[in-house]
Amino acid sequence: MWAGVAARSLLVAALLPALAGCGGEADEASGGDSDTSRSGVSDREEATLSSDGPEHRCWGEGDRQICPEPPRGTSPDDCADGVLVATQFFRGDTGICLPVDPDDPDGVLRGPGAPAPPADPRLRDWDCPEGWPSVPAFRDEHGNAAEPPEGVAAFDICDVPPPPEDCPAGTFAIPGDTACQPLGVACPADGEQWHDEETIRSRAPGYDGPILYVAPTGSAGGAGTRSDPLAGIQAALDALDEGGIVALARGTYEQTPTIDSRAALVGACVMDTTLDAVEPSSRGGVITLLRSAEALVSDLHVTGTRRGFVATNPAHRNELRSVAVVRATAVGISVSGGSGLLEVRDIRIEGTRPNALGTYGRALQVQDGAQLWLDRGLLEDNRDVAVGAADGGTRVELRNLLVRGTRERASDGAGGWALDVSDGAEALMERGLLRDNREVAVRATAEDTHVALRDIVIRAMRAEEGGVRFGRALEITEGAELRMDQGLLDDNREGAVTAAHAGSRVELRDIVIRGTRERETDKRFGRALTVQLGAEALIERGLLLDNREVAVLAGQEGSHVELRDVVILGTRAAGVWRAGEANAIHGLALVVQGGAEALVDRGVLEDNREVAVFAAHVGTRVELRDAVIRGTRGSEADGTRGRALEVAGGAEARVERGLLEDNRETAVFALNTGTRIELHDLVVRGTRPDARGMGGRALTVQEGAEAVLARGLFEDNREVAVMATDQRTRVAIRDIVIGATREREAEGVHGLALGVQRGAEMVVERGLFEDNRLAAVLASHGGTRVDLRDLVVRGTRGSEADGTGGHALNVSDGALAWVERGLFEDNREIAVGASGDAEVELRDLLVRDTRENHTERFGGRALQVTGAARILMERGRLEGHREIAVVAHAEGTRVELRDVVVRDTDVQVSDGQFGIAAGAYAGATLMLENTVFARNAMAGLQVAFGASIEGDGIALVENPIGINVQVDDFDLASRLRNVFYQHNAENVLFLNLPVPDLSTLLEGLPDL
Repeated sequence: MWAGVAARSLLVAALLPALAGCGGEADEASGGDSDTSRSGVSDREEATLSSDGPEHRCWGEGDRQICPEPPRGTSPDDCADGVLVATQFFRGDTGICLPVDPDDPDGVLRGPGAPAPPADPRLRDWDCPEGWPSVPAFRDEHGNAAEPPEGVAAFDICDVPPPPEDCPAGTFAIPGDTACQPLGVACPADGEQWHDEETIRSRAPGYDGPILYVAPTGSAGGAGTRSDPLAGIQAALDALDEGGIVALARGTYEQTPTIDSRAALVGACVMDTTLDAVEPSSRGGVITLLRSAEALVSDLHVTGTRRGFVATNPAHRNELRSVAVVRATAVGISVSGGSGLLEVRDIRIEGTRPNALGTYGRALQVQDGAQLWLDRGLLEDNRDVAVGAADGGTRVELRNLLVRGTRERASDGAGGWALDVSDGAEALMERGLLRDNREVAVRATAEDTHVALRDIVIRAMRAEEGGVRFGRALEITEGAELRMDQGLLDDNREGAVTAAHAGSRVELRDIVIRGTRERETDKRFGRALTVQLGAEALIERGLLLDNREVAVLAGQEGSHVELRDVVILGTRAAGVWRAGEANAIHGLALVVQGGAEALVDRGVLEDNREVAVFAAHVGTRVELRDAVIRGTRGSEADGTRGRALEVAGGAEARVERGLLEDNRETAVFALNTGTRIELHDLVVRGTRPDARGMGGRALTVQEGAEAVLARGLFEDNREVAVMATDQRTRVAIRDIVIGATREREAEGVHGLALGVQRGAEMVVERGLFEDNRLAAVLASHGGTRVDLRDLVVRGTRGSEADGTGGHALNVSDGALAWVERGLFEDNREIAVGASGDAEVELRDLLVRDTRENHTERFGGRALQVTGAARILMERGRLEGHREIAVVAHAEGTRVELRDVVVRDTDVQVSDGQFGIAAGAYAGATLMLENTVFARNAMAGLQVAFGASIEGDGIALVENPIGINVQVDDFDLASRLRNVFYQHNAENVLFLNLPVPDLSTLLEGLPDL
């Protein structure tokens, strides 16, 4: 495998035609002086040097032997959850403990220390009400079905087919109907005033008493029969027996009856039976139900200058069926107090007018502990609030309800709400469509207020009159609670869901929030969910699609958000008016600030803008579990950023099982003193530059922030995979694989696995850095400290632009670095470089096969130390390098090698010269203890230009030249003790031989 000395030393043969005249004739048998002071390897250790395994051999004779201690690796017991590699190079059964097997192409994804992949969100198809079609949840900007993100299963949701816009009088629409439905019974046949008795009784089930007939043409003293009807409704009710029925003929009645007994009031039909109150009243109703009433009212059209229906302190069950309340005043149906229940079925409340003060105009008002149940209703074109429920003990149940076009109050232009629940009331709504209302669709406020919504679509909310405020779907404040199951919030404004104040809580399960747009006036917001001032929110199984500015925002201390099985997709920037120009800002998926807390558990955040997850301020905490953040794009305004996670201002963040893929500029960014991030089982790949061509980093920590990473895979990123900068910045990493980091796109530089500078500190335990570019690890500036343990660095390739670089470790400008247990192989130019007052300690390190760079074909060095830098290597093996394995250069530079073997340094490819194991130049000092220099192509040691070499216990074996001295008055005997030579062509040569061109590689690497 190995060529002989003569075959590998043509250069030496050309330079030294007469070795005998320059330093003594070599012994033919030994290749060196036979004096015992320069004796070779003892007979028992004469075996050929092997490249396989640690050097357990000794050089010398008897008790005068040089026995470099082999590198000490990690024991199998200490690597129980890793992979023990390179054991052949370490003492005993020890080796380097890595998170994965570097020679297994799939090991980076399945090794014992490899990051566990995130679990996919668990979304599910919705169970749709009758008449509600299932539609794909994912859609494009044109509303067409779209493919879900990778790792997310497609699922169907329930939408409401568009209801008819203008239903004629006597008809109505409910969610699920695509045509207007008749409201109540059809009108009697032409010429008939009433239906037959059977039909009348069918409209009032349970009321079996006598029927009294009333007609506009009747008389006050009528008998109440078909042939002699009464004219007054109240007179008929007063004369009616318990459980009887008052049947109204077609026509208009300018009357306001009051019911205070068990009685039914049945119209001929909604279309042709009208009660019109012409006498105004602020509190009275067109029809009033008193406490003692147990009434049923059906098939009527109610209007006038009063409230439509008023029930005051009812003690019994009352029913309204098939009734149209059109252009009533103040309130369509008002229920207050009492222990009774008002049941409403098939109702149309339309165009309720404000009172004399310009307030109200509500469809339904329930308060003071009243109970209302409604099934199948259309509430349209009312004012202020469509359904209002207030006060403790009040309960409202609403099913199959269409609420649309609620307008603002006439007095101040505010309001326009579909459902307002406050002050301890409770409301349940199922199967509802709330469309085209104003300001807030569903509002819950105050402690003990509870709202439950199921199968609800809230769509096309508008701001208040003038477009100033809101357009929200849900608002929960002041301690109220709201739960929604299977809800679609679509095309609303400013904020789809807002929760504020301590004690407020919103729970959303099986929810889709999409298309929330900015406010009309200032072009701000457009959020899916805002939680602030101590409120709490839960989204479980949710899709937040195509919202604006921020999809989810949690702000202020005590605010808490949980997102479980959630996809946040396509958040876009909001246009903000500044100096008369619209500027797009943000497009973030999740913002947590001001001391709030947020948890994402099984989430995919894709195709958002600027920053997917942003956390800021002291006390703020974010936890991401099983999170995928993909495709974050730069700002729509200037193309900058595009980060997956940014944590600043003293906030804290934790990621557990994360995939950050195809983001921009920096995948994870932490800054400011007090900021802390913990990253567990994290894969970051494919981070791209921003619009300026800058960045592409996996992790940046700066300005005093702290980061802890356990089990990570960073691949195919740009510029720097992990960057730590500034004083007090600290990064601790355990079990990391960093590969294929490419250069910065804008300038074609860097491509580092780790960059540490300006006083930052970094610790890495168990890492594999492979196939990076300019350097695997770059540390620079005073105060910077790097501690690397159990590290394999290989295949660092150098710059794509000019082929330079390819270093495993470069330390400069006063930085400090420690490496304990490492393998650096197949890197380029320089494996370990130190310059500018840097200090490096290397223990138990194997450095192999450093090759020349791609352009000048220079280098291939194991260690290069210059500019007053210092390196200590203990228990090291340097083998298979080119040109010169160890370089010490310049005044103040110091290299110490203890228990080190340097072997098989080959010639430089560009010119076929050199092949030196170690050299000291230009005033540098090389200190040696228990070191061996064997089988190098030219020389074991070279000292020139005022440099110095000192040592005790040195073996020079099978080199053409053992030591080449080019320093005047260099006292070899006093500086080097216990030196042994074996099979060198010339042991010591005082001759000016060529030295490597050190100027080429001394400038160091470009700073970050």
